[in-house]
Amino acid sequence: MAAPARRLRRAIRRRVLPRTRRGGAGQGELRLARAVGFADIVDFTKRTAGFESIELAHFVQDFESGARDVIAAAGARVVKTIGDAVLYVADDVATGAEVALGLAEAPATRGEHGVPVRVSLVWGRVLARFGDVFGPSVNLAARLVDIADPGTVLVDRGTAGLLADDARFALTARPGVEVQGLGMIEPVQLQRAYRG
Repeated sequence: MAAPARRLRRAIRRRVLPRTRRGGAGQGELRLARAVGFADIVDFTKRTAGFESIELAHFVQDFESGARDVIAAAGARVVKTIGDAVLYVADDVATGAEVALGLAEAPATRGEHGVPVRVSLVWGRVLARFGDVFGPSVNLAARLVDIADPGTVLVDRGTAGLLADDARFALTARPGVEVQGLGMIEPVQLQRAYRG
């Protein structure tokens, strides 16, 4: 066995295993609070089934470029793109909400194809490693984007509570949904407040 592999195993035994045995690998160990969300192209597989490779490349590039522009303009950052989706983080919940709504509304994320996206946002603690983020809030955001309607933003109840007093936003409770691995979740739709 190579020396680096032995050192890695020793480090895991010394640092990671004791924490997990103490029960410290849960949310309490995750000290970095962030707004985490996903934007996902609606019906990506169906929409791109007949595309040639160059057309598919342009389609994905239009989405990624538009999403990056919206995210950066709001002061957040792209964590990664995952084919037909983008994972983003923001330092505060209000910025995360602006990003989420911007992604759902922006023609730039739709490119020349006019494709709608569905978006999620969750405020919670994450583990940041090598440019990626991990944790229960990331998992919840991934599940919320899966159940969001095209052109909408879903948040969880905790995130909705943090946004409730912000006059820029309107929140509407949606029926609870049983989600594998997470149990019952209670999504809340996030919208911009009406300014008549």
